[in-house]
Amino acid sequence: MKQINFYIGAFFITAGFLWLNYYFDIINIHTGDIYKYWPIFLVILGLSLLNLPKFFKSAFSFLAGVLTSLLIYSAMIYFIGLNKYEKEKLEKEVENYFDNKKAT
Repeated sequence: MKQINFYIGAFFITAGFLWLNYYFDIINIHTGDIYKYWPIFLVILGLSLLNLPKFFKSAFSFLAGVLTSLLIYSAMIYFIGLNKYEKEKLEKEVENYFDNKKAT
């Protein structure tokens, strides 16, 4: 099997799991700070391009696919604001602020 197939397969499996988890709250995953570790992706991608035995190339390609989808998901949550827990917390704080303003 080609190395790119492992990368693409891992990317879509991880991305699908993350989006299903986002909508159905299967597991509470906090991915807000993963985007800070993007250089690890470059290291693993570089390792997958080296002249290594096929098993290692496939394993590094799989890891690069998983990390790619995690980084994209983390960046979307952090920069676009898809984190519904933080959004709910912020809405409650704003609501409490205006309730306190009315009371005074």
